[in-house]
Amino acid sequence: MRRLVSQSPNNAQAHNDIGVLYFEAGDKNKALSSYEQAVQLDPGNHMYQKNLASLYLIEQGHAQDAMNLYLRVLEDNPENIDALIASGMVCACLGKKEDAQYFYHRVLEIEPWNQTAQTVLGDLKFNKEGDDNTKSNTVAAG
Repeated sequence: MRRLVSQSPNNAQAHNDIGVLYFEAGDKNKALSSYEQAVQLDPGNHMYQKNLASLYLIEQGHAQDAMNLYLRVLEDNPENIDALIASGMVCACLGKKEDAQYFYHRVLEIEPWNQTAQTVLGDLKFNKEGDDNTKSNTVAAG
Protein backbone atom coordinates (compact mmCIF):
# COMPACT_ATOMS: atom_id res chain seq x y z
CA MET A 1 0.00 0.00 0.00
CA ARG A 2 2.82 2.42 0.82
CA ARG A 3 4.24 1.84 -2.64
CA LEU A 4 0.85 2.52 -4.21
CA VAL A 5 0.52 5.77 -2.24
CA SER A 6 4.05 6.85 -3.21
CA GLN A 7 3.37 6.04 -6.88
CA SER A 8 -0.11 7.62 -6.84
CA PRO A 9 -0.03 10.38 -4.23
CA ASN A 10 -3.40 11.72 -5.40
CA ASN A 11 -5.20 8.40 -4.97
CA ALA A 12 -7.70 9.08 -2.18
CA GLN A 13 -8.77 5.43 -1.97
CA ALA A 14 -5.18 4.33 -1.39
CA HIS A 15 -4.73 6.92 1.38
CA ASN A 16 -7.95 5.79 3.05
CA ASP A 17 -7.04 2.11 2.74
CA ILE A 18 -3.60 2.61 4.20
CA GLY A 19 -5.24 4.64 6.98
CA VAL A 20 -7.39 1.63 7.79
CA LEU A 21 -4.30 -0.59 7.90
CA TYR A 22 -2.43 1.87 10.13
CA PHE A 23 -5.43 2.10 12.41
CA GLU A 24 -5.72 -1.68 12.71
CA ALA A 25 -1.97 -1.89 13.40
CA GLY A 26 -2.36 0.63 16.21
CA ASP A 27 -0.54 3.54 14.57
CA LYS A 28 -3.19 6.21 15.13
CA ASN A 29 -0.98 9.14 14.04
CA LYS A 30 -0.27 7.62 10.62
CA ALA A 31 -3.93 6.61 10.32
CA LEU A 32 -4.96 10.19 11.06
CA SER A 33 -2.59 11.57 8.44
CA SER A 34 -3.80 9.08 5.84
CA TYR A 35 -7.50 9.71 6.55
CA GLU A 36 -6.98 13.47 6.42
CA GLN A 37 -5.19 13.11 3.09
CA ALA A 38 -8.02 10.97 1.69
CA VAL A 39 -10.62 13.55 2.75
CA GLN A 40 -8.54 16.37 1.33
CA LEU A 41 -8.24 14.57 -2.01
CA ASP A 42 -11.90 13.52 -2.17
CA PRO A 43 -13.92 15.70 0.22
CA GLY A 44 -17.23 14.36 -1.05
CA ASN A 45 -16.55 10.75 -0.14
CA HIS A 46 -18.71 9.86 2.85
CA MET A 47 -16.73 6.78 3.80
CA TYR A 48 -13.51 8.79 4.10
CA GLN A 49 -15.29 11.48 6.13
CA LYS A 50 -16.78 8.90 8.50
CA ASN A 51 -13.43 7.15 8.97
CA LEU A 52 -11.76 10.45 9.85
CA ALA A 53 -14.67 11.49 12.09
CA SER A 54 -14.52 8.21 14.00
CA LEU A 55 -10.82 8.63 14.59
CA TYR A 56 -11.33 12.22 15.74
CA LEU A 57 -14.05 11.16 18.16
CA ILE A 58 -12.88 7.84 19.54
CA GLU A 59 -9.10 8.19 19.53
CA GLN A 60 -8.61 11.93 19.96
CA GLY A 61 -11.70 13.11 21.78
CA HIS A 62 -12.27 15.87 19.22
CA ALA A 63 -16.06 15.68 19.32
CA GLN A 64 -16.72 18.95 17.51
CA ASP A 65 -14.38 18.05 14.62
CA ALA A 66 -16.10 14.69 14.34
CA MET A 67 -19.54 16.31 14.45
CA ASN A 68 -18.61 18.71 11.66
CA LEU A 69 -17.67 15.79 9.42
CA TYR A 70 -20.81 13.81 10.27
CA LEU A 71 -22.93 16.88 9.48
CA ARG A 72 -21.21 17.19 6.10
CA VAL A 73 -22.17 13.60 5.35
CA LEU A 74 -25.76 14.32 6.42
CA GLU A 75 -25.94 17.43 4.24
CA ASP A 76 -25.34 15.22 1.20
CA ASN A 77 -27.28 12.21 2.46
CA PRO A 78 -29.76 13.01 5.27
CA GLU A 79 -30.67 9.33 5.58
CA ASN A 80 -27.17 7.99 6.22
CA ILE A 81 -27.85 5.78 9.23
CA ASP A 82 -24.21 5.53 10.34
CA ALA A 83 -23.82 9.31 10.34
CA LEU A 84 -27.14 9.81 12.15
CA ILE A 85 -26.22 7.34 14.88
CA ALA A 86 -22.73 8.78 15.22
CA SER A 87 -24.13 12.32 15.39
CA GLY A 88 -26.49 11.23 18.14
CA MET A 89 -23.58 9.68 20.00
CA VAL A 90 -21.53 12.88 19.71
CA CYS A 91 -24.43 14.98 20.96
CA ALA A 92 -24.96 12.64 23.91
CA CYS A 93 -21.25 12.83 24.75
CA LEU A 94 -21.47 16.63 24.68
CA GLY A 95 -24.49 16.55 27.02
CA LYS A 96 -26.91 17.69 24.30
CA LYS A 97 -29.59 15.10 24.98
CA GLU A 98 -32.36 16.76 22.98
CA ASP A 99 -30.10 16.97 19.93
CA ALA A 100 -29.08 13.35 20.42
CA GLN A 101 -32.73 12.32 20.62
CA TYR A 102 -33.42 14.14 17.36
CA PHE A 103 -30.78 12.10 15.51
CA TYR A 104 -31.97 8.79 16.98
CA HIS A 105 -35.60 9.62 16.15
CA ARG A 106 -34.49 10.30 12.57
CA VAL A 107 -32.90 6.84 12.48
CA LEU A 108 -36.18 5.28 13.62
CA GLU A 109 -38.14 7.20 10.98
CA ILE A 110 -35.93 5.57 8.37
CA GLU A 111 -35.42 2.18 10.08
CA PRO A 112 -38.11 1.61 12.72
CA TRP A 113 -36.45 -1.71 13.63
CA ASN A 114 -33.05 -0.18 14.42
CA GLN A 115 -32.07 -1.65 17.80
CA THR A 116 -29.23 0.78 18.44
CA ALA A 117 -31.49 3.82 18.13
CA GLN A 118 -34.23 2.19 20.22
CA THR A 119 -31.83 1.27 23.00
CA VAL A 120 -30.07 4.61 23.13
CA LEU A 121 -33.33 6.55 23.06
CA GLY A 122 -34.55 4.47 25.99
CA ASP A 123 -31.32 5.19 27.87
CA LEU A 124 -31.54 8.92 27.10
CA LYS A 125 -35.15 9.02 28.26
CA PHE A 126 -34.26 7.13 31.46
CA ASN A 127 -31.32 9.43 32.15
CA LYS A 128 -33.43 12.52 31.47
CA GLU A 129 -36.10 11.33 33.91
CA GLY A 130 -33.36 10.60 36.44
CA ASP A 131 -31.97 14.11 35.93
CA ASP A 132 -35.45 15.61 36.38
CA ASN A 133 -36.02 13.61 39.56
CA THR A 134 -32.64 14.62 40.93
CA LYS A 135 -33.39 18.28 40.22
CA SER A 136 -36.83 18.16 41.83
CA ASN A 137 -35.47 16.26 44.84
CA THR A 138 -32.69 18.80 45.20
CA VAL A 139 -35.11 21.71 44.96
CA ALA A 140 -37.51 20.07 47.43
CA ALA A 141 -34.66 19.38 49.86
CA GLY A 142 -33.26 22.92 49.47
